[in-house]
Amino acid sequence: MKRKIIIIFLILVILIAAGTAYLNRVVLPVKIKSLVIQSLEEATGKKATLESLQFNIFKGLVIKNLILSDGQKMLLSLKEASCTFLIWPFFKKQIIIPAVFISSAEIFLERRQDNTFNLTDLFLPKKNETKSKFNLFVSRVIISDSAINFRDNTLTPAFTKTMSKLNMAISLSLPKKVKLSLDSEITAAPNIKIMVRSEFDIPQQQLNAKIDLVDFSPGEFSGYYQNLGISSAAGYLKGLNFTTHEANLEYRLKDRQLGLSGRANIRGPALKARFDYGLQAKFPAAGQPEINSSVTIHDAEIKPENLTSPIKFISGEIQLQPDRIAWSGLNFKYLDVPYETSGSLTDFKLPQVALRLSSADLFVESNFTLNDKLIKISKCAGRYLDSEFSAAGNINAQSAAELEADISAGLNINLEDIQARLDKFKEQLEKIALRGRVNVKLDLSGNLKEIKSCVIRGELRSPSLSAYGLKANDFFLDYRQADGLIDVPQMRLSLYDGILTASGKMNLSSPNLPYWVEANIQGLKIEKLKQDTAAKGKDISGILAGRVKVNGFSADLSRLSGQGEVFITDGNLWQLNLFKGLGALLFSADFNNVVFSKGYCAFSIRDKSVFTDNFRLESNLVTLNGSGKIGFDSSIDASLNAQVAAAAPLSGTFKDITTVIFCQAGRFGLIR
Repeated sequence: MKRKIIIIFLILVILIAAGTAYLNRVVLPVKIKSLVIQSLEEATGKKATLESLQFNIFKGLVIKNLILSDGQKMLLSLKEASCTFLIWPFFKKQIIIPAVFISSAEIFLERRQDNTFNLTDLFLPKKNETKSKFNLFVSRVIISDSAINFRDNTLTPAFTKTMSKLNMAISLSLPKKVKLSLDSEITAAPNIKIMVRSEFDIPQQQLNAKIDLVDFSPGEFSGYYQNLGISSAAGYLKGLNFTTHEANLEYRLKDRQLGLSGRANIRGPALKARFDYGLQAKFPAAGQPEINSSVTIHDAEIKPENLTSPIKFISGEIQLQPDRIAWSGLNFKYLDVPYETSGSLTDFKLPQVALRLSSADLFVESNFTLNDKLIKISKCAGRYLDSEFSAAGNINAQSAAELEADISAGLNINLEDIQARLDKFKEQLEKIALRGRVNVKLDLSGNLKEIKSCVIRGELRSPSLSAYGLKANDFFLDYRQADGLIDVPQMRLSLYDGILTASGKMNLSSPNLPYWVEANIQGLKIEKLKQDTAAKGKDISGILAGRVKVNGFSADLSRLSGQGEVFITDGNLWQLNLFKGLGALLFSADFNNVVFSKGYCAFSIRDKSVFTDNFRLESNLVTLNGSGKIGFDSSIDASLNAQVAAAAPLSGTFKDITTVIFCQAGRFGLIR
């Protein structure tokens, strides 16, 4: 039985050997070789030569000494290439090649003066090119002991380098991943060694790669930056790891000490910079080397996406250490305002930042920690103009739609600083003429991008304030906000020996911003109030008290409504000669010095006007009462009843006229 099996096996070997010999002597050299050459020339548009095409039972199809040339220039030559393919998919018009092996290949890569590359011509579609009826799949390409000769004609003189000892493997796991492994050397003094291990995730569009460079000297590539003013000493770089989202540089030094400096211009959609780079390292007798580096930036410009204007003229020095980045005297301009910053970043796993930022009007000092997209602020304090601020808390930026915050802050605001920077409202603010300092304590939590939804608790205090020229002392306001509702349960201030208190609410959730306000005033002395008004020359005095309730919509003054009343006691309010001579005409000279000591007015607000049906001024001789309307447009429509006391003297030149107008019995008249 064993003898029969051995005999059958030998017969199969003889048949395969005979078939292979026939294939290599008759079919492949005669029929297939010319077809391969013709197909290559039609596909690439270049001249192709091929020494031999054979079939090997171990290697599969073997090509030897293939050359592609463009005129007198050789583009590609390879000593040997081989591949196997699966039989059954061939009948389904699929050519599946598990692996392609290329040995001792030499490629000439040229960059033309128009920035195009010569090898791209090989892959451009050709005229009258017909689509193949077969689908080709290659799982792996392995290149060994090969070389790439590179020439860049965009530089003067032309830059040339050779990548030798090239060993490369490309694995295709379609449609998911592409892997690349590469080892090679670039001709230099000494040669630059390169090792690449990379993987590209096609669905995620994510590239992960590690590139190790040994004895990489920037001076070997000075042709690319010599026109930019860069000069570099002999330096060597090793280690570059990057993904599509971040890049990390690790460098090691060949010499015991290394210095590297230069200048470069980097330009892109959002960044341009000119910088100097310095690197110093010392290798002690034992232990790890001490590595320090620095980057000096000149006139850089950057345009972050979240800023409307670029940051310009960035200049200064950045110190780089294995566990720390520090900068000092870093200057820049934003909106034509010069700034200076200094600070440091430590602990790269959990970055801790200390930052100082200053300008002519601003100073900020801050310490915070970055944990992914969570910012923990332990300190943020500073000054803007003559106002001071401080804050601490957390900001979570993990969601693009939300900026969640939990912050406590304190402010000491000079109200004139508000007017100094709000040019858009300059005219209105000049009329209001805010003066004074306000101390603010603030607790805020919620989405900073939707401030109406935040929960806020604040207290505002001020020893003295002024607005529209009126002065107040001992100001206090309690501010609360939650569920889209502003609640001011208490506002209090001292006003010309009196006390003003108020409270109110506003609904931020409604587009019309409805609100209501209630205010009360007691003990205000008119003789002190008038000193800060246009009536300071008038002989008036008295004690004012009152209350008012109003409600409305912030954007619609016509819907304002409310009611209130005003009391005046101990008054010296209104001498009759203030009627511009009317008193002298109607009454005898005895009435010219009548002084009203009491006043009262109950009023309502509606239809853009203030209405009263109960207005009253009292003196010992005359009482005025009546009704009227004052419009928001300053129009007045009023009528007053004048009643003269029975004991009032009626003597003088106009006694008879007065008696006729104010009947002797009632001594009563009407003034409009």
